[in-house]
Amino acid sequence: MNEEILYIWLSLIDGIGPVLGSELLSKFEDVKSIYEATYKDILEVKGIGDKLAR
Repeated sequence: MNEEILYIWLSLIDGIGPVLGSELLSKFEDVKSIYEATYKDILEVKGIGDKLAR
């Protein structure tokens, strides 16, 4: 999937703003890695709870 599309996908997730987006990008190498991450991996990110990880 195109990286630009993945950035749009991430920005459209309700509850993911600039701060959480930054936290996700700090933990994962790039947006594609966030897209492919498991539920458990996403839960390890500071500020991400159960509801948002789904």
